[in-house]
Amino acid sequence: MLLEQHNERSLFEIDNFRTGNIVLPGLGFTAHFKNGVHYFRYDGLVSSLREHIDVLPYRLKEPLIGFNTYQLGGFNCGYVLNPNKPNCQMGFLMVVKNISQRLNISNEGHEVAEIMFQLGMINQLVEGLKSQGFNINLSGLGVHQVGVIGGFVAAKINEFDVSELYQEQDPEGYLLLQQLGLV
Repeated sequence: MLLEQHNERSLFEIDNFRTGNIVLPGLGFTAHFKNGVHYFRYDGLVSSLREHIDVLPYRLKEPLIGFNTYQLGGFNCGYVLNPNKPNCQMGFLMVVKNISQRLNISNEGHEVAEIMFQLGMINQLVEGLKSQGFNINLSGLGVHQVGVIGGFVAAKINEFDVSELYQEQDPEGYLLLQQLGLV
C-alpha cells in the first residue's frame, strides 16, 4: 500500500510505528530496523482481527478492506512512503489473534519472520535464530516458508511443541520442517 508523506514527520511516526532496535515478538531477539527507512508496528494480541482492522486509521485500514481474516491467527501488512525515491520508507503492521499462549507465540514468530524477509533483513533473521540455538539456512526459501520456520522456532524456544499442528494444518510446512531436521 502506498502512503503519502504528511508534513515533516513520517506517517509511520504519526501512526506509532517504531524504527531502530526492536525486540521481536515471539522470537525474542533484537533486530535493527534501519532508522528512518524501515518501520514496525505490533498492535499486540487482539480478540478479533476484523474488529481490529475496523478501528485502524483509514490510511492503514484501506488495503485491508475486504481482507479475509477467517481462520487466520495473525497477519502483517506492508506500506510504502515515497516509492522509488531516495527517501523511500517501508513499514509493516502486525496483528495476532489471541488464541492460546502456544499459538500466539508461534503466530508472532511466523509474522515477524515474514516481515524480516520482506524488508530484506534475512541475514539478521539467520543470526537471530543462531543466537537462539537454531542454525538454519534460509537461502532460496519464500516468504511463507520463512514464516513457517519463524513460527516453529518461536514456539520451540518458548518450550511449546507445534509440530502436530503443522502436520495437520500445513503439510507442506511440516515437510519443510522435516527437511531442515527441526521435527
